[in-house]
Amino acid sequence: MKPLSRKLKIYSGLVLLLSSVCLLFWISSKRKSPDEIFASNFEPYEAPSNFRGSDLTTMDNDYILGLIKYAQGNYPLAISLFQQTVEKDALNYSARFLLGISFMAQKDFDNAETILKQMVEDSSHLFQDQAKWYLGLIYLSDENESNDGLASVLFDKIENGGLREKVKSIR
Repeated sequence: MKPLSRKLKIYSGLVLLLSSVCLLFWISSKRKSPDEIFASNFEPYEAPSNFRGSDLTTMDNDYILGLIKYAQGNYPLAISLFQQTVEKDALNYSARFLLGISFMAQKDFDNAETILKQMVEDSSHLFQDQAKWYLGLIYLSDENESNDGLASVLFDKIENGGLREKVKSIR
């Protein structure tokens, strides 16, 4: 009887080892859902908030109010105010960028994508890397897995060191 008992112990040990390896493989290969990717990586851009008196006199009132509402997390009102600002001044890249981020915060990825795509294609502003980061995050957060490649292309073009670290953590 001893040889059977010994074989049984060996087989049960192998089965336990094999199931542990399979479980670890399954856990490590499980891809986060788009919602989990968004929730764990989206942070609203920190908008500028300290302006000097001379800066304030030349700023659009809708833009200033938009910044206040954005900082308060009141994205629907910020969207309205930033849209008004951009309609009056299409070159206000800060308002346009924050408009895109406000749409993202509302999970309105279609409108956010349109704005951020335009910003990535236009190199005449200082939000290049930030626009690439947020647009890439949209691509990873949508249900279309074929957009993951687009996110990688954008992420590879980011030059900002802090954002490159974020990219490493998301990959």
